[in-house]
Amino acid sequence: MRRLKPCWRKRAIALSLLAASTALTVSSVVHAQLYEYRDESGRRVFVDRLYKVPPEYREQLIERKRSAQTPEQQLETARLQQVAELETAVRRIDQLLERVSSPISFSNNQIVVPVQVSRGNRSRDLKLLLDTGANRTVFHRHTLTDLAIQEREVGAARTASGEAIPLYQASLDKLQIGPFEISPAQVQMLDFSGSSPHQGLLGMDLLSQVKYELDLEAQELHWAPEQVAQLRLERDKLLNQIESLRSQQQPEPERAPSATSADDRAQ
Repeated sequence: MRRLKPCWRKRAIALSLLAASTALTVSSVVHAQLYEYRDESGRRVFVDRLYKVPPEYREQLIERKRSAQTPEQQLETARLQQVAELETAVRRIDQLLERVSSPISFSNNQIVVPVQVSRGNRSRDLKLLLDTGANRTVFHRHTLTDLAIQEREVGAARTASGEAIPLYQASLDKLQIGPFEISPAQVQMLDFSGSSPHQGLLGMDLLSQVKYELDLEAQELHWAPEQVAQLRLERDKLLNQIESLRSQQQPEPERAPSATSADDRAQ
């Protein structure tokens, strides 16, 4: 079977680049046009390119000319824009962190892990028994037949009793396990009769390629703990940048006293 690859690494790199770009000084961000909208939480969001505005918010779009703003207003608008971009990056990291943990269940004191397979426009969510004693990952043959796969017999596998049973191979568009995927994937299958809480074995041909930690109390399997630690560190850096930018908020300008209030004080 081909090697697993993390399907979130490119996104993590993109987030790092975003953090680096937004760490520039506020005064360096100067564009002729600004767009303002309010997101679902009611927060004002400023962007400098129309394509950055989500389609669902474009009807309420407000265009602002920077040239009509004072230097102080330009700095404040740029600060708000950068805060919004950093908050978006934090939300994306949170989404990535959700993907690096898989819920696990138990079958006869053995761990069952969810996986997803797909071919064409069809996909299936399956459960595989985590088996460090199995050399290869094998699916129960009948669980993949509705994906319209083309299979061929490639040999035989031996059961615990020594019986030889046919082993089949088929091609899938993608096999995804937590944040990792193989695309395309050549998978092996064997016939299985009877009921089972899982649809095959997750063997060492895949498990040996990745690092993982079991959290039995939370009933979760945490994939790639080192990369997860890096993502969390990146998240903390973004939060610190947000806090720093928020602390730079410009004070509201004092209003000049009105003629009426001045007369009142004179009396």
